[in-house]
This record gives sequence, C-alpha cells and structure tokens, in this order.
Amino acid sequence: MLAAMVLITLLAGCTGGQKAGTNQEPTKQPEASAAATEPADKLEEMKITVLARSMDVMMPNASDDFIKQAIKEKFNVELEVEPVLDAQLSQKAGAYFASGDFPDVVAFRGFEEEFVRQGLMLPLDDYLDQLPNYTKNWPASDRAQWTFSEDGKIYGIPEIKLNVMNTLWIRKDWLDALGLPVPSTMQELADAGEAFAKQDPDKNGIADTFSYFIAGDGGNGVGGVATFQRFLGTQFNQPFLKQDGTVEFSQFSDANARSLKFLKEQLIDRSIDPNWFLLKGADQANKLNAGQIGIVASNVSFYNQTSSSSSAESPIPGEWIPLPDITDEGKALNYNFVGFPFRTFFLTKDVAPEKADRFMEILEWMATPGEGYELITYGREGIEYEKKGDAVVQLVNPSDTGQLWRDNYRWFYDDRDPFWLAGLTEELLAINAKMIDRFNAPNYDLRSLSYLQDFSQNSYSNYNIADFNRFYNEALFEFLLGKRSFDKWEDFKKEGIEKFHFQEFMDWNETRFKEKLNL
Repeated sequence: MLAAMVLITLLAGCTGGQKAGTNQEPTKQPEASAAATEPADKLEEMKITVLARSMDVMMPNASDDFIKQAIKEKFNVELEVEPVLDAQLSQKAGAYFASGDFPDVVAFRGFEEEFVRQGLMLPLDDYLDQLPNYTKNWPASDRAQWTFSEDGKIYGIPEIKLNVMNTLWIRKDWLDALGLPVPSTMQELADAGEAFAKQDPDKNGIADTFSYFIAGDGGNGVGGVATFQRFLGTQFNQPFLKQDGTVEFSQFSDANARSLKFLKEQLIDRSIDPNWFLLKGADQANKLNAGQIGIVASNVSFYNQTSSSSSAESPIPGEWIPLPDITDEGKALNYNFVGFPFRTFFLTKDVAPEKADRFMEILEWMATPGEGYELITYGREGIEYEKKGDAVVQLVNPSDTGQLWRDNYRWFYDDRDPFWLAGLTEELLAINAKMIDRFNAPNYDLRSLSYLQDFSQNSYSNYNIADFNRFYNEALFEFLLGKRSFDKWEDFKKEGIEKFHFQEFMDWNETRFKEKLNL
C-alpha cells in the first residue's frame, strides 16, 4: 500500500537550451522546439520503434492508447513500443542485433557497455542541448552513469529520478498514552517500539500492537529493513564511495553487521510481529488500517493517508508525526543515492538523423509543463484525473488493468511536482526538502556506486552472480532469525569471498569505479 501511495517520483525543469551545432543563445523561458509546435501535416510522417524495459509486457489497446495518439497528432510519428521485462531485455536486444533488424531506440535498465563496445549504439553528445527540461536536474557528478569510459562520449539518456529518502513516522498518540518522549535516536525509537508491543498503547486490553512492519515473505526480500539501515549508517548489498576516496562494499562490512545486529536485537526480538518472516507487503495495509502498527518508514506523502489529513478518504488511524532528524549515536549521515534509472535510452547505430531529432523532441515534450508532462504523468484531465485547486485527484486506480501507459510511456519524472505535494503542511514540505537534500547530498558521507556495478556474467570467470545472491540473501535472513550468530560474521565473510568468489567481483568493480570516477 505504501508503494501505491508514492505514485511517482519525478524531476522537472524550466530552463532554456540551444540545439547542438548552432550559435543561438538559450532563452530564459524556453518554448517548445519549432518542430514540436508545427502542425503534424508539416512534419514528415515516420515510424520510430522502441524496445523498452517495462514492468508489464502488455500495451494499451490501440483505441485506448491516448499517448500514442497524442504523439501521432503532434509529431506525425507512429511510435511503436515493444515492452520487455527486465530479465529478458538484454537477450531480446541481442537477438535483434544478431539478426540485423535493429529497433530505433532501446531503453535498457542501465548502461549497457557490451552493446556500446560492439559499436551498436550512437553517441548522443550532439543531441543533449535539445533536452533542456528533460536533462535540467541530471547530477553533473554522475556523468559517469551515462558516459562510456573508453571514448568519453555519451551514449545513454537516463531517466533520472531524484531519490526521496524515506523518513520514519511514529504514532504520537501512542507515545502520549504511554508517557514517552518523541524519539531522537535509533535506540530511543527501538525502546518506544518495545513499549508499543508490550504496554497496550491503544488500551483495548489485547496484545495486538507492534512497532514496525517487516515483510519477510518467506525469505524473498529484505527491503523492509533498508530505511533503518540507512539511519544506522549503511545499506546491505551496496558499494559505497567514502569521503576519503576509498570504496567499501557493504555486503561484509562491519557497519552492515552492526546494523543487522541492532535490527534483530532491538526491533525483531523486542517489538515486531513474530510472524514477520511469512508476512507479505500487502499485510502492512491491513495492520495499518487496523491500528496495529506504531512505526512506519515512508516519505511525506504518507501524511495524506492518515487521519491527520482532511483529504484522506479512508484514513489510517492515529496521530502520526515524522522523525526526519533521527540519528544513530548523534550523527545523521548524508547519502548520495543517484541510483540506477528505470530506463536508459540508447539510439541504435543505423537510426536516421531525422528520427533521432524527432525522438528527442518527444522526450522534451514529455518533460515540458503544459505539453506532454501532464499527459504522461496524470493521464487525461476529466478521465484519469481532475484538478481541485493545487491538487491532482486520481479518477482511476493506478493499478487497474488498462492503465498500462503508466509503465510503458512514463519516461520522465519529477519528485517535486507540486500537485503530488498538495495538501501537505508547510512543516512537511520543509521536511520533504530536507530528506531529498539528505539523500542526494553533494557533500556526502556515503555515496552509492550501485549504478556503476558490472552485473554481466561474462565479466567473471569464477564469481557466479545468481549463486552468490542466493547464498547472501539466505544468510541475511538466517542472521535476522537467529539461525546464524553474529559472532560468526567473519566466517560468513570468508565463505562469501572464498567459496563464492566475491573478491573477483569486488576487484573488477573497484577498478571500474576508479576509472569512471577518476579516483
């Protein structure tokens, strides 16, 4: 349910730019490009094919595909999108390339160097000035994400999502009922959680309340602990660049061991649902609505789902307050988590220049307020949404079948969209800005390098990605369930590095990081 609350994370901009190869000065208030504003009958009709990573392999019916229709009307482009699930994307693209039947555009999950190295993709440096809105907030420090190190040219145009760091929320009414202060440290938060589980904060005489919710799902995911780990100074399964310029792989780090030990001893053993290992994500909604959970990790949009918000139709009970300044032993770390984009767009080698230009115009249209932005973000006014003051109200459930445009055409995001933040108090807007800045800090304590990792199995002789991940994820759950002792952390580390050859992965990727980031 919390995932549904965060409908979208986005980046928008309003600066001008100039087309590559011209001497025209950029304007402060850009207009849509000349080609984008001309009637479709003045533009040459063309077809552009896109092989795109997607969450769903279905496309809307032709009669319902209003985004495709809008692109046809405005740009005279027949945009043919073939959505492919992540696991099949590289294989599918490889099959196209081997046959010589190239799509015009391929939207991968991230930087696909093997295809660039084979000369199958076009450099895009000369096209970026056509995308002032689309590229405005790309972090300059992360050009490595879309620059090929061997020739220094740009090949990918990624969707950059400004990461919103979830903060922790707590039921203030439960604190008041038990005479507890608002926590300011992780330990105080854990102590409050134990009181929530053992001192009947809702005064119903039944032991049915807990602190936090973790969906173990039988060992299929540990994402529920990620927010806590960030506040404890790490995150499992991440390579970090530290302030001193060194790289730390968190998988076997002391910080990871300490954070997992804290979570087990201070949360799992003291205050969460003892059946957590079998619970699924959907169970959280039920427990929240039943008033059984006292601590939540979410961004500020959580407020609009609670009884504190006048806009909540079926509010989550309780008086919830955010804890953006929670610290671990007095220190709040700053992170830089630019992360992996959902899609990175590449133009294949034989794309005609006029097709490349037209595709750039479509991307910029999608990022331009008053143009395609509203259409790809909200849908059609009066059908998928309506505006009430500054707020956008959804008229259809985003999860309903037939809303396939949300996955397959939403190629631009804006986290600070005022419509999604409508209804929040000034205090919460300030907290939102604080958490965004903390999670995208230019002066970071830890900077995630996950987007630069090489997960191509062909790069490794002995290290097997699937085998290691299976071993590692199972071991994490064994630590949290008490089936492995934290006294044996060094044995766990030795097993992963030696038996599963994780050292090969670390050595190869540290070399990549140094080259990409000029360390």
